[in-house]
Amino acid sequence: MVATLDGIVAATGAVFESKFMLPWSFSEEAAAEKYMAQLQHNMWVTHLRTSVLSIITGGGKWVEITIPMDPLYLSVLVSRKRSSGAASNPAKRPIS
Repeated sequence: MVATLDGIVAATGAVFESKFMLPWSFSEEAAAEKYMAQLQHNMWVTHLRTSVLSIITGGGKWVEITIPMDPLYLSVLVSRKRSSGAASNPAKRPIS
C-alpha cells in the first residue's frame, strides 16, 4: 500500500493533510467525516497514530482538526479494500 502525504508534523509525528472547502457548506464534523477514510488509510500505511486535518475555507477561516487512529474504522476500511480489490480483479484471490 502507498499513501500520498501532504506532510508529517515534525513536533508530533502526525500525518498532515491540507484541504480547501467552500464556506457555505463547511462544518468541522462534515469535514472530518468526508476525509476520515483518507486520513485513516494514511495513518495505516505510515504506522502513525494521529493525523492533523488543516482546512482553509473560501471565507478565509482556518481550522485544524486532530483525528486519532480509529482501529474499528480502520479494520472495516481494510476489509472493504481487500474485498473490493478481489471484486475488481477476479484473478486475485482475497486475503483471508
